[in-house]
Amino acid sequence: MEKVRWYLQWHITDNCNNDCIHCYNKGKRKTDEPTVAQFKEVLADFLEACNEMGAYPHIALIGGDPLLHPNFKEFVNILKDVPNLILQIAGNPETLTNEMIRFLLPHIANFQVSLDGNRIIHDKFRYKGSFAATIDCLQRASNMGMKMNVMSTISELNVHSIGEMINIACSAGADKWTFARYVPELGEKNNLTPKMMRVMMSKVLSVHNFLDKEISKKESFWNCFSPVEKNKDCKLISGCGLGTLSMSILPDNTIMGCRRHAGSVLGKWEKKGDFIDKLLFHPILIKFRKVEKIKRCKDCVYLYSCRGCRAISYASSNGQYFETDPSCSFFKSKE
Repeated sequence: MEKVRWYLQWHITDNCNNDCIHCYNKGKRKTDEPTVAQFKEVLADFLEACNEMGAYPHIALIGGDPLLHPNFKEFVNILKDVPNLILQIAGNPETLTNEMIRFLLPHIANFQVSLDGNRIIHDKFRYKGSFAATIDCLQRASNMGMKMNVMSTISELNVHSIGEMINIACSAGADKWTFARYVPELGEKNNLTPKMMRVMMSKVLSVHNFLDKEISKKESFWNCFSPVEKNKDCKLISGCGLGTLSMSILPDNTIMGCRRHAGSVLGKWEKKGDFIDKLLFHPILIKFRKVEKIKRCKDCVYLYSCRGCRAISYASSNGQYFETDPSCSFFKSKE
């Protein structure tokens, strides 16, 4: 039986050459960044925690733009020798030069860039010329043999152009396309209605089937289309990863259960043993694992394979941990 993987989204810098309107770092960017020595210490503890849990490591270096960290290449050189590691990078197209592609190619599983619509929509989210830079990056990198992922942040502003978005990404060279819903600020209304969500996901399936491209099942609601069978030995087998083997660490070593969930801050990494201690014993993660308390979800057949997005539920309910996902239209009563 293959080992499970512990996914760590490692934000090594908040430095960024973009200013996206939906960025969750907006006005909150940290100036702290890990040194090489600090990076090695945190990595050693994470790998030890993986070993204790019987899990293989899966690390995504992210930012900001991780390529802007002055020691980025040294970090990659450290990670390339970690046994059984899946390493992914998520960055901006402007810094993925041909020289950087050649450096990364032997060491990473894939590189992820963002695309949030056609030229007009995407540039409105970022800056004029961003769309052209992204398409150029996808074409260059894929032609050089790099596996390219495209991530789209979906909101009411671009949900209606989802089919065009996927076609553009895949035509430019993306091997995989996925999306993440926009997480509102705490107390802000979620404007992606249940009807919008259902129509969008049906459209995604039809376009992907036509293109014969890989679709990433990041969104928990996918399991309501083709639910995973409940494993009698493990309740949380899929769906929202909050409270499971999935964490984020920020440039100042703050650990979160989920980077997008404002209520999932677990404190800072300070010493050896912090990863395993926070995973198993932190009261916030223990609370997140009590999924039978989630409103409406607790009575749904998809409880253990979905739960929607807990970050969106928390934000749109102004800080309620067990509120239902406001975009859900997939509820199916256990009765």
